[in-house]
Amino acid sequence: MLGVLFLPLWSEVSPDGSETVNINAYSLVYTQGGLTDAEISTKPTWYISLAALFASGIAMFTIFKFRNRMTQMKLSAVNSLFIGATIGLIYFFSTRAEPIIANHQGEFEIGSYIAAAALFFNWLAKHFIQKDEKLVRSADRIR
Repeated sequence: MLGVLFLPLWSEVSPDGSETVNINAYSLVYTQGGLTDAEISTKPTWYISLAALFASGIAMFTIFKFRNRMTQMKLSAVNSLFIGATIGLIYFFSTRAEPIIANHQGEFEIGSYIAAAALFFNWLAKHFIQKDEKLVRSADRIR
């Protein structure tokens, strides 16, 4: 999720290349002019960076709670909410930026795909934590 903070999330270029719209975790930037790139407007998107920071902080905290699997599962569920919020905010700002350049659609960049991969890996971690908890409980029953 820290990659979301530094990589581009969404971009759109007009067919003639004179206008561009870029979204990163901090701002939506509309530029015009081709090679000179005169910045026309900037809108803050710091909500994306805030959600990504919370998600990465919770993930780091969850890793060090390995002695308490139930807490890990709860934190993993909360982390899924923050990652989902990050993905939702990326989608919200990309659809909001869509009508700026008419007759052309933008593309999601690598930062958006990293957020989706983080959601998948968080789900995978939660699944294996649950599996481990089930194994430990079955071993306790045998004793």
